[in-house]
Amino acid sequence: MESKYRISNCFDSHVHWAGTGQTQQKLSLRELTSPEDVSQLSINSSYFRDSWLIGFGWDQNLWREKVFPTRQHLDDLFRHGPVAFFRCDGHALWVNTKALEISGILTSQEPDPEGGKIVRDQAGVPTGVLIDMAMERIEKLIPKPSRRQIGEALVLGMQIFNKNGVTHIRDMTCDLDQWQEKAKLDRELTLAVEQYFSSENPKNYTQAIKLALEAKKENLQNIRVKGVKIFFDGALGSEGALISGNYKSCRHNGLKLIDEKLLKEIMIDVWSEGLDLAVHVIGDEACDLVMKAACDVWEFADRGVLHLEHAEMVRPETIIMMKNRRVICHMQPCHYLSDRSFLSKKLGGQFKYLFPWGLLEKTGVEFHFGSDSPIEPPLVPRNFLALSEARSDGICGISSDPKRHHEHSDLLWTPNTWSEFEGDHVNSVNFRGKKII
Repeated sequence: MESKYRISNCFDSHVHWAGTGQTQQKLSLRELTSPEDVSQLSINSSYFRDSWLIGFGWDQNLWREKVFPTRQHLDDLFRHGPVAFFRCDGHALWVNTKALEISGILTSQEPDPEGGKIVRDQAGVPTGVLIDMAMERIEKLIPKPSRRQIGEALVLGMQIFNKNGVTHIRDMTCDLDQWQEKAKLDRELTLAVEQYFSSENPKNYTQAIKLALEAKKENLQNIRVKGVKIFFDGALGSEGALISGNYKSCRHNGLKLIDEKLLKEIMIDVWSEGLDLAVHVIGDEACDLVMKAACDVWEFADRGVLHLEHAEMVRPETIIMMKNRRVICHMQPCHYLSDRSFLSKKLGGQFKYLFPWGLLEKTGVEFHFGSDSPIEPPLVPRNFLALSEARSDGICGISSDPKRHHEHSDLLWTPNTWSEFEGDHVNSVNFRGKKII
Protein backbone atom coordinates (compact mmCIF):
# COMPACT_ATOMS: atom_id res chain seq x y z
CA MET A 1 0.00 0.00 0.00
CA GLU A 2 1.36 3.41 -0.97
CA SER A 3 2.06 5.83 1.90
CA LYS A 4 -0.42 8.43 0.63
CA TYR A 5 -3.73 7.43 -0.87
CA ARG A 6 -7.30 8.61 -1.37
CA ILE A 7 -10.50 6.60 -0.97
CA SER A 8 -13.70 7.91 -2.54
CA ASN A 9 -16.82 7.28 -0.47
CA CYS A 10 -14.80 5.52 2.25
CA PHE A 11 -17.08 2.65 3.26
CA ASP A 12 -17.21 0.52 6.40
CA SER A 13 -19.52 -2.29 5.35
CA HIS A 14 -20.50 -3.62 8.79
CA VAL A 15 -20.91 -1.40 11.86
CA HIS A 16 -23.20 -0.79 14.80
CA TRP A 17 -23.62 2.97 14.65
CA ALA A 18 -25.33 3.66 17.97
CA GLY A 19 -23.22 0.99 19.65
CA THR A 20 -20.07 2.75 18.48
CA GLY A 21 -21.14 5.89 20.30
CA GLN A 22 -22.49 3.99 23.29
CA THR A 23 -19.07 2.53 24.06
CA GLN A 24 -18.27 6.02 25.34
CA GLN A 25 -21.20 5.64 27.75
CA LYS A 26 -20.15 2.22 29.13
CA LEU A 27 -17.34 1.10 31.39
CA SER A 28 -14.47 -0.03 29.15
CA LEU A 29 -13.12 -3.50 29.98
CA ARG A 30 -10.66 -3.79 27.08
CA GLU A 31 -7.57 -3.32 29.25
CA LEU A 32 -8.35 -6.12 31.69
CA THR A 33 -5.63 -8.75 31.93
CA SER A 34 -7.54 -10.83 34.48
CA PRO A 35 -10.98 -10.75 36.15
CA GLU A 36 -9.34 -9.38 39.31
CA ASP A 37 -8.37 -6.21 37.41
CA VAL A 38 -11.98 -5.04 37.70
CA SER A 39 -11.10 -3.76 41.16
CA GLN A 40 -8.72 -1.24 39.56
CA LEU A 41 -11.32 0.34 37.28
CA SER A 42 -12.60 3.86 37.81
CA ILE A 43 -16.41 3.83 37.75
CA ASN A 44 -18.61 6.89 37.36
CA SER A 45 -22.33 7.44 37.26
CA SER A 46 -22.54 7.63 33.45
CA TYR A 47 -21.85 3.87 33.27
CA PHE A 48 -25.15 3.06 35.01
CA ARG A 49 -28.64 2.60 33.59
CA ASP A 50 -30.74 3.07 36.69
CA SER A 51 -29.20 0.55 39.12
CA TRP A 52 -27.48 -1.54 36.42
CA LEU A 53 -23.72 -1.11 35.88
CA ILE A 54 -22.96 -1.69 32.19
CA GLY A 55 -19.51 -2.53 30.79
CA PHE A 56 -18.12 -3.71 27.47
CA GLY A 57 -14.94 -5.20 26.03
CA TRP A 58 -13.51 -8.05 28.13
CA ASP A 59 -11.74 -10.88 26.32
CA GLN A 60 -10.64 -13.93 28.29
CA ASN A 61 -8.38 -15.00 25.42
CA LEU A 62 -6.07 -12.09 26.27
CA TRP A 63 -5.88 -12.86 29.99
CA ARG A 64 -3.13 -14.69 31.85
CA GLU A 65 -5.58 -17.56 32.49
CA LYS A 66 -7.63 -17.93 29.34
CA VAL A 67 -10.87 -19.06 30.95
CA PHE A 68 -14.25 -17.41 31.43
CA PRO A 69 -14.62 -15.22 34.53
CA THR A 70 -17.20 -15.98 37.24
CA ARG A 71 -19.78 -14.02 39.18
CA GLN A 72 -17.64 -14.35 42.30
CA HIS A 73 -15.11 -11.98 40.74
CA LEU A 74 -17.84 -9.33 40.63
CA ASP A 75 -19.67 -10.15 43.88
CA ASP A 76 -16.82 -8.96 46.08
CA LEU A 77 -17.10 -5.51 44.51
CA PHE A 78 -20.77 -5.27 43.55
CA ARG A 79 -23.01 -7.04 46.06
CA HIS A 80 -26.13 -4.92 46.00
CA GLY A 81 -26.66 -3.77 42.40
CA PRO A 82 -26.82 -5.79 39.17
CA VAL A 83 -23.80 -5.81 36.86
CA ALA A 84 -23.80 -6.68 33.13
CA PHE A 85 -20.41 -6.78 31.39
CA PHE A 86 -20.53 -7.62 27.67
CA ARG A 87 -17.70 -9.52 26.04
CA CYS A 88 -15.75 -7.75 23.28
CA ASP A 89 -17.69 -9.61 20.55
CA GLY A 90 -21.08 -8.89 22.11
CA HIS A 91 -21.86 -12.63 22.18
CA ALA A 92 -21.23 -13.36 25.86
CA LEU A 93 -22.26 -11.63 29.06
CA TRP A 94 -20.56 -11.68 32.47
CA VAL A 95 -22.90 -10.87 35.35
CA ASN A 96 -22.87 -10.87 39.12
CA THR A 97 -25.06 -12.88 41.47
CA LYS A 98 -27.53 -10.02 41.89
CA ALA A 99 -28.23 -9.97 38.13
CA LEU A 100 -28.75 -13.75 38.09
CA GLU A 101 -31.12 -13.48 41.05
CA ILE A 102 -33.21 -10.74 39.45
CA SER A 103 -33.47 -12.71 36.19
CA GLY A 104 -34.38 -15.96 37.92
CA ILE A 105 -31.53 -17.80 36.20
CA LEU A 106 -29.72 -18.63 39.44
CA THR A 107 -32.49 -20.82 40.84
CA SER A 108 -34.08 -21.94 37.59
CA GLN A 109 -33.71 -25.57 36.60
CA GLU A 110 -34.58 -24.79 32.98
CA PRO A 111 -32.29 -26.18 30.28
CA ASP A 112 -30.22 -23.89 28.10
CA PRO A 113 -32.37 -21.90 25.67
CA GLU A 114 -32.27 -22.76 21.99
CA GLY A 115 -29.16 -21.12 20.52
CA GLY A 116 -27.72 -20.20 23.91
CA LYS A 117 -25.59 -21.54 26.73
CA ILE A 118 -25.62 -20.85 30.47
CA VAL A 119 -22.10 -21.68 31.66
CA ARG A 120 -22.36 -23.82 34.79
CA ASP A 121 -19.96 -25.29 37.32
CA GLN A 122 -19.61 -29.01 38.04
CA ALA A 123 -22.61 -28.86 40.37
CA GLY A 124 -24.75 -27.36 37.61
CA VAL A 125 -24.89 -23.88 39.16
CA PRO A 126 -24.61 -20.87 36.80
CA THR A 127 -21.14 -19.33 36.98
CA GLY A 128 -22.16 -15.89 35.74
CA VAL A 129 -21.36 -16.17 32.01
CA LEU A 130 -24.16 -16.39 29.45
CA ILE A 131 -23.60 -16.99 25.74
CA ASP A 132 -25.70 -15.84 22.78
CA MET A 133 -29.46 -16.46 23.26
CA ALA A 134 -28.93 -17.14 26.98
CA MET A 135 -28.13 -13.43 27.32
CA GLU A 136 -31.70 -12.46 26.44
CA ARG A 137 -33.04 -13.07 29.97
CA ILE A 138 -30.65 -10.43 31.30
CA GLU A 139 -30.76 -8.01 28.38
CA LYS A 140 -34.52 -7.52 28.57
CA LEU A 141 -34.13 -6.42 32.21
CA ILE A 142 -31.53 -3.73 31.52
CA PRO A 143 -33.23 -0.33 31.19
CA LYS A 144 -33.11 0.98 27.65
CA PRO A 145 -31.16 4.17 26.98
CA SER A 146 -33.29 7.28 26.76
CA ARG A 147 -33.98 8.93 23.41
CA ARG A 148 -31.59 11.69 24.44
CA GLN A 149 -28.85 9.15 25.16
CA ILE A 150 -29.49 7.45 21.80
CA GLY A 151 -29.19 10.76 19.96
CA GLU A 152 -25.97 11.57 21.79
CA ALA A 153 -24.57 8.12 20.97
CA LEU A 154 -25.37 8.56 17.27
CA VAL A 155 -23.55 11.88 17.14
CA LEU A 156 -20.57 10.42 19.01
CA GLY A 157 -20.52 7.45 16.63
CA MET A 158 -20.61 9.71 13.57
CA GLN A 159 -17.69 11.71 14.94
CA ILE A 160 -15.70 8.51 15.52
CA PHE A 161 -16.31 7.31 11.96
CA ASN A 162 -15.46 10.67 10.39
CA LYS A 163 -12.33 11.06 12.51
CA ASN A 164 -11.11 7.76 11.07
CA GLY A 165 -11.90 8.74 7.49
CA VAL A 166 -15.18 6.82 7.15
CA THR A 167 -17.98 8.61 5.28
CA HIS A 168 -20.24 5.63 4.40
CA ILE A 169 -21.49 2.87 6.68
CA ARG A 170 -23.79 -0.17 6.65
CA ASP A 171 -25.47 0.05 10.02
CA MET A 172 -26.60 -3.38 11.17
CA THR A 173 -28.55 -2.44 14.30
CA CYS A 174 -31.76 -0.42 14.49
CA ASP A 175 -35.04 -0.39 16.38
CA LEU A 176 -37.88 2.12 16.49
CA ASP A 177 -36.23 4.49 18.99
CA GLN A 178 -32.96 4.49 17.07
CA TRP A 179 -34.72 5.04 13.76
CA GLN A 180 -36.62 8.08 15.01
CA GLU A 181 -33.43 9.66 16.31
CA LYS A 182 -31.55 8.85 13.09
CA ALA A 183 -34.29 10.38 10.94
CA LYS A 184 -34.17 13.57 13.02
CA LEU A 185 -30.42 13.84 12.40
CA ASP A 186 -30.57 13.10 8.66
CA ARG A 187 -29.88 16.57 7.23
CA GLU A 188 -27.10 17.18 9.75
CA LEU A 189 -25.24 13.96 9.02
CA THR A 190 -21.74 13.76 7.61
CA LEU A 191 -22.34 10.05 7.04
CA ALA A 192 -24.13 8.18 4.28
CA VAL A 193 -25.91 5.26 5.93
CA GLU A 194 -27.27 1.99 4.55
CA GLN A 195 -29.72 0.98 7.25
CA TYR A 196 -30.66 -2.54 8.34
CA PHE A 197 -33.22 -3.35 11.00
CA SER A 198 -32.08 -6.01 13.39
CA SER A 199 -33.90 -8.84 15.06
CA GLU A 200 -31.74 -9.83 18.04
CA ASN A 201 -34.08 -12.78 18.53
CA PRO A 202 -34.58 -14.15 15.00
CA LYS A 203 -38.04 -15.45 15.94
CA ASN A 204 -39.22 -11.82 16.14
CA TYR A 205 -38.14 -11.04 12.58
CA THR A 206 -41.58 -9.86 11.45
CA GLN A 207 -41.24 -6.78 13.67
CA ALA A 208 -38.00 -5.87 11.87
CA ILE A 209 -39.68 -6.29 8.47
CA LYS A 210 -42.58 -4.05 9.49
CA LEU A 211 -40.28 -1.34 10.80
CA ALA A 212 -38.06 -1.47 7.71
CA LEU A 213 -41.06 -1.07 5.41
CA GLU A 214 -42.39 1.89 7.41
CA ALA A 215 -38.97 3.55 7.49
CA LYS A 216 -38.51 3.01 3.77
CA LYS A 217 -41.43 5.36 3.10
CA GLU A 218 -39.42 8.31 4.42
CA ASN A 219 -37.47 10.27 1.84
CA LEU A 220 -34.18 10.88 3.62
CA GLN A 221 -31.05 12.35 2.11
CA ASN A 222 -28.30 10.48 3.91
CA ILE A 223 -30.00 7.28 5.10
CA ARG A 224 -31.17 4.49 2.82
CA VAL A 225 -33.26 1.65 4.20
CA LYS A 226 -31.91 -1.63 2.83
CA GLY A 227 -33.17 -4.62 4.76
CA VAL A 228 -33.29 -6.90 7.79
CA LYS A 229 -30.47 -8.52 9.75
CA ILE A 230 -30.67 -11.76 11.77
CA PHE A 231 -28.24 -14.06 13.61
CA PHE A 232 -27.63 -17.70 12.68
CA ASP A 233 -24.65 -18.52 14.93
CA GLY A 234 -22.38 -16.94 17.53
CA ALA A 235 -18.72 -15.88 17.63
CA LEU A 236 -15.37 -17.68 17.68
CA GLY A 237 -14.01 -15.98 20.79
CA SER A 238 -16.87 -17.25 22.95
CA GLU A 239 -17.04 -20.55 20.99
CA GLY A 240 -20.56 -19.94 19.77
CA ALA A 241 -19.69 -19.83 16.05
CA LEU A 242 -21.00 -23.01 14.38
CA ILE A 243 -18.06 -24.92 12.90
CA SER A 244 -17.79 -28.28 11.16
CA GLY A 245 -15.72 -29.91 13.90
CA ASN A 246 -15.50 -29.58 17.65
CA TYR A 247 -13.53 -26.78 19.25
CA LYS A 248 -10.25 -28.16 20.57
CA SER A 249 -10.99 -26.93 24.09
CA CYS A 250 -14.30 -28.78 24.47
CA ARG A 251 -16.68 -31.33 22.99
CA HIS A 252 -19.04 -29.10 21.05
CA ASN A 253 -19.01 -27.26 17.73
CA GLY A 254 -20.85 -24.05 18.59
CA LEU A 255 -24.42 -22.82 18.52
CA LYS A 256 -27.12 -22.71 15.86
CA LEU A 257 -29.51 -19.94 16.87
CA ILE A 258 -32.39 -20.97 14.60
CA ASP A 259 -33.28 -24.00 12.52
CA GLU A 260 -33.26 -24.06 8.74
CA LYS A 261 -37.06 -24.19 8.50
CA LEU A 262 -37.42 -20.83 10.22
CA LEU A 263 -34.48 -19.44 8.24
CA LYS A 264 -36.23 -20.27 4.97
CA GLU A 265 -39.43 -18.63 6.20
CA ILE A 266 -37.47 -15.49 7.02
CA MET A 267 -35.82 -15.48 3.60
CA ILE A 268 -39.15 -15.83 1.81
CA ASP A 269 -40.87 -13.13 3.87
CA VAL A 270 -37.99 -10.62 3.68
CA TRP A 271 -37.35 -11.04 -0.03
CA SER A 272 -41.04 -10.97 -0.93
CA GLU A 273 -41.15 -7.44 0.53
CA GLY A 274 -38.28 -6.30 -1.69
CA LEU A 275 -35.83 -6.07 1.21
CA ASP A 276 -32.30 -7.46 1.45
CA LEU A 277 -31.51 -10.08 4.09
CA ALA A 278 -28.30 -9.95 6.10
CA VAL A 279 -27.38 -13.06 8.09
CA HIS A 280 -24.69 -13.20 10.76
CA VAL A 281 -22.56 -16.26 9.95
CA ILE A 282 -19.07 -16.76 11.33
CA GLY A 283 -18.47 -20.52 11.43
CA ASP A 284 -18.00 -22.59 8.28
CA GLU A 285 -20.91 -24.90 9.12
CA ALA A 286 -23.21 -21.93 9.69
CA CYS A 287 -22.26 -20.41 6.36
CA ASP A 288 -22.83 -23.70 4.56
CA LEU A 289 -26.27 -24.24 6.09
CA VAL A 290 -27.37 -20.69 5.26
CA MET A 291 -26.22 -21.01 1.65
CA LYS A 292 -28.04 -24.35 1.24
CA ALA A 293 -31.21 -22.81 2.63
CA ALA A 294 -30.92 -19.84 0.28
CA CYS A 295 -30.37 -22.08 -2.74
CA ASP A 296 -33.50 -24.05 -1.82
CA VAL A 297 -35.56 -20.86 -1.52
CA TRP A 298 -34.20 -19.40 -4.76
CA GLU A 299 -35.54 -22.46 -6.58
CA PHE A 300 -39.15 -21.42 -6.02
CA ALA A 301 -39.32 -17.89 -4.53
CA ASP A 302 -38.08 -14.34 -5.08
CA ARG A 303 -34.36 -14.23 -5.76
CA GLY A 304 -33.54 -11.62 -3.14
CA VAL A 305 -30.08 -10.44 -2.14
CA LEU A 306 -28.32 -12.40 0.61
CA HIS A 307 -25.63 -10.64 2.61
CA LEU A 308 -23.32 -12.90 4.63
CA GLU A 309 -22.11 -10.89 7.60
CA HIS A 310 -18.53 -11.73 8.65
CA ALA A 311 -18.15 -14.98 6.64
CA GLU A 312 -15.03 -15.50 8.71
CA MET A 313 -14.83 -19.23 7.98
CA VAL A 314 -16.11 -20.65 4.70
CA ARG A 315 -15.41 -23.98 3.02
CA PRO A 316 -14.51 -24.04 -0.70
CA GLU A 317 -17.61 -26.02 -1.62
CA THR A 318 -19.75 -23.36 0.08
CA ILE A 319 -18.09 -20.61 -1.94
CA ILE A 320 -18.89 -22.50 -5.13
CA MET A 321 -22.58 -22.26 -4.17
CA MET A 322 -22.23 -18.45 -4.08
CA LYS A 323 -20.97 -18.16 -7.65
CA ASN A 324 -23.36 -16.31 -9.96
CA ARG A 325 -25.81 -15.85 -7.09
CA ARG A 326 -27.03 -12.64 -5.47
CA VAL A 327 -24.62 -13.05 -2.55
CA ILE A 328 -22.39 -10.40 -1.00
CA CYS A 329 -19.91 -11.13 1.81
CA HIS A 330 -19.01 -8.46 4.38
CA MET A 331 -15.69 -9.27 6.02
CA GLN A 332 -13.51 -7.72 8.72
CA PRO A 333 -9.81 -8.46 8.13
CA CYS A 334 -9.02 -6.65 11.38
CA HIS A 335 -10.50 -9.61 13.29
CA TYR A 336 -7.45 -11.58 12.19
CA LEU A 337 -5.15 -9.18 14.06
CA SER A 338 -7.25 -9.40 17.24
CA ASP A 339 -7.89 -13.14 17.18
CA ARG A 340 -4.79 -14.73 15.68
CA SER A 341 -3.35 -15.53 19.13
CA PHE A 342 -6.09 -18.08 19.80
CA LEU A 343 -7.54 -19.12 16.42
CA SER A 344 -5.26 -22.11 15.75
CA LYS A 345 -5.62 -23.27 19.36
CA LYS A 346 -9.42 -23.24 19.12
CA LEU A 347 -9.96 -24.50 15.60
CA GLY A 348 -7.42 -27.15 14.75
CA GLY A 349 -8.11 -28.49 11.25
CA GLN A 350 -10.83 -25.90 10.58
CA PHE A 351 -8.20 -23.14 10.63
CA LYS A 352 -7.74 -23.59 6.86
CA TYR A 353 -11.23 -22.18 6.24
CA LEU A 354 -10.48 -18.81 7.85
CA PHE A 355 -10.68 -15.46 6.04
CA PRO A 356 -11.31 -16.74 2.50
CA TRP A 357 -11.17 -13.38 0.70
CA GLY A 358 -8.66 -14.77 -1.78
CA LEU A 359 -10.93 -17.64 -2.80
CA LEU A 360 -13.97 -15.36 -2.93
CA GLU A 361 -12.08 -13.12 -5.34
CA LYS A 362 -11.01 -16.03 -7.55
CA THR A 363 -14.58 -17.33 -7.63
CA GLY A 364 -16.00 -13.94 -8.53
CA VAL A 365 -18.06 -13.43 -5.36
CA GLU A 366 -18.56 -9.80 -4.33
CA PHE A 367 -17.15 -8.84 -0.94
CA HIS A 368 -16.59 -5.67 1.06
CA PHE A 369 -14.47 -4.82 4.08
CA GLY A 370 -15.53 -3.29 7.37
CA SER A 371 -14.65 -3.15 11.05
CA ASP A 372 -17.67 -4.43 13.03
CA SER A 373 -17.30 -1.26 15.12
CA PRO A 374 -17.42 -1.04 18.12
CA ILE A 375 -16.15 -4.64 18.28
CA GLU A 376 -13.08 -3.29 16.45
CA PRO A 377 -12.19 0.38 15.93
CA PRO A 378 -13.17 1.63 12.44
CA LEU A 379 -9.58 1.92 11.21
CA VAL A 380 -9.29 1.32 7.47
CA PRO A 381 -5.46 1.01 7.48
CA ARG A 382 -5.78 -1.75 10.09
CA ASN A 383 -7.63 -3.89 7.54
CA PHE A 384 -4.88 -3.33 5.00
CA LEU A 385 -2.29 -4.37 7.60
CA ALA A 386 -4.30 -7.52 8.36
CA LEU A 387 -4.39 -8.50 4.68
CA SER A 388 -0.61 -8.29 4.59
CA GLU A 389 0.13 -10.07 7.87
CA ALA A 390 -2.42 -12.84 7.33
CA ARG A 391 -0.25 -14.23 4.55
CA SER A 392 2.24 -15.37 7.20
CA ASP A 393 -0.41 -17.81 8.45
CA GLY A 394 -0.99 -19.15 4.96
CA ILE A 395 -4.15 -17.10 4.39
CA CYS A 396 -4.39 -16.29 0.69
CA GLY A 397 -4.28 -12.62 -0.24
CA ILE A 398 -6.17 -10.73 -2.93
CA SER A 399 -4.82 -9.50 -6.25
CA SER A 400 -7.15 -6.48 -6.55
CA ASP A 401 -6.46 -3.11 -4.95
CA PRO A 402 -7.73 -3.50 -1.34
CA LYS A 403 -9.02 0.08 -1.42
CA ARG A 404 -11.72 -1.14 -3.82
CA HIS A 405 -13.32 -3.11 -1.03
CA HIS A 406 -13.57 0.00 1.15
CA GLU A 407 -15.29 2.19 -1.46
CA HIS A 408 -19.03 2.63 -1.72
CA SER A 409 -20.00 2.12 -5.33
CA ASP A 410 -22.68 4.80 -5.65
CA LEU A 411 -20.71 7.95 -6.46
CA LEU A 412 -23.91 9.88 -7.22
CA TRP A 413 -25.32 9.48 -3.69
CA THR A 414 -22.75 11.78 -2.09
CA PRO A 415 -20.77 13.57 -4.82
CA ASN A 416 -17.38 15.06 -3.99
CA THR A 417 -16.83 12.81 -0.99
CA TRP A 418 -13.40 11.38 -0.26
CA SER A 419 -10.85 10.68 2.48
CA GLU A 420 -7.10 11.15 2.24
CA PHE A 421 -4.76 8.93 4.23
CA GLU A 422 -1.05 8.95 4.92
CA GLY A 423 0.10 5.70 6.42
CA ASP A 424 -2.09 5.06 9.46
CA HIS A 425 -3.25 8.67 9.68
CA VAL A 426 -6.20 10.53 8.20
CA ASN A 427 -5.10 13.77 6.57
CA SER A 428 -8.49 15.09 5.48
CA VAL A 429 -12.11 14.10 4.97
CA ASN A 430 -14.57 15.75 2.58
CA PHE A 431 -18.31 15.05 2.61
CA ARG A 432 -20.46 16.41 -0.20
CA GLY A 433 -17.69 18.83 -1.11
CA LYS A 434 -17.30 20.19 2.43
CA LYS A 435 -14.11 19.55 4.39
CA ILE A 436 -15.08 18.05 7.75
CA ILE A 437 -11.66 16.87 8.95
